[in-house]
Amino acid sequence: MRIQTLLLLLFLGGCAVGPNPNDVALGNLPQHYRHFDAELAWGVRDTPSGAVVDGVIKNVRYAYLTNIEVYVALLDQQGKEASRSVGYVVPVQLPMDQSASFSVKLKRAAPPGSRLRFTYVYYFNEGGDTETPDQRWQESFESVVPPR
Repeated sequence: MRIQTLLLLLFLGGCAVGPNPNDVALGNLPQHYRHFDAELAWGVRDTPSGAVVDGVIKNVRYAYLTNIEVYVALLDQQGKEASRSVGYVVPVQLPMDQSASFSVKLKRAAPPGSRLRFTYVYYFNEGGDTETPDQRWQESFESVVPPR
């Protein structure tokens, strides 16, 4: 009986779940934006082929978000787009209070002081009404790349 109890405890201990890595990243990434519907956090790094924006988005409002797209545009001195790309959030459906990662690769470097325009687009459902189709929403904001 003692061996069975010991094996059961070992088995259950092996199934222990740690914190969600996306939730940890949401708190640890250097830049943040929060709106009524979503919270985003991200970091920017340069590669030989251009800047990469790695981030996390969290659904803070709706029963679920679907087909989330995160667009990032590097702006020039006049505020015009110098480079623009999109990252798609997986999983396709993001329930309330859940987070998921995204990555957007730009074709140009984004040195400190550069301005980025983020636009996130999704379909949402507030839950409870199966007759209402999902609604589309988009939001934009700008951010300055901090010193690295």
